[in-house]
Amino acid sequence: MEVSITDHTSKKHIVKKQTLDLSYSVVERITIKKINSMRIFITCILVFYGTLSFGQDSLNAENKKEKNFRFLPLPAVASSPTTGWMLGVAPGAYWTIGDRSSTSPSSALGTVIFTQKKQVLITAKATTFFTGDQWNMLTDIRYTWTHQLNTEEKIPGPDQNY
Repeated sequence: MEVSITDHTSKKHIVKKQTLDLSYSVVERITIKKINSMRIFITCILVFYGTLSFGQDSLNAENKKEKNFRFLPLPAVASSPTTGWMLGVAPGAYWTIGDRSSTSPSSALGTVIFTQKKQVLITAKATTFFTGDQWNMLTDIRYTWTHQLNTEEKIPGPDQNY
């Protein structure tokens, strides 16, 4: 690889040749391939699931009665250094209380997630509109089960320097 550098003070053009070692070990190559194949697999599942969930039959769409309640469970997959891999479900719901012309739609989203480091994360968030939009109820419920610090470690108190 060649790098061109122009020295503006002396108006000289310098060309340096450097070689970069971009080779990976066999284990690193296998790990990268596994991660990339997992990403492609998860993306395919989400795209396929989305096409099934939101597909409509155009011939019967006019004859169907509108539903007041809809439910859609989605997979939840994530990773972070703190929790490791996280797997769970994230169901969503949509409904209307009262007449559609005078009442806004209500919605809710929940999650139930289990982590690789034996933690549990549960959430429920909802916005509910009552008949005629006279009342609006916002809900946010969270439950988290995580590990505490080791009590045998020395933790500095308020009088001690960190």
